[in-house]
Amino acid sequence: MTIVIWLVLAAACALIARSKGRNPWAWLGWGLLGGIISLIIVLVKSPMTTAPAADSGNNS
Repeated sequence: MTIVIWLVLAAACALIARSKGRNPWAWLGWGLLGGIISLIIVLVKSPMTTAPAADSGNNS
């Protein structure tokens, strides 16, 4: 039973990380290593923002 809870916590870390634009595989690993602590950390982290694209048009 404990191993099932452990795996659910890791999967939850990965799903939350993916919804915030972070690497879900890395957070799956952290979830396996840290359990509830990793889940709390990924919940607190802010979503990733993308930098605005540079204007690649020709300026005449």
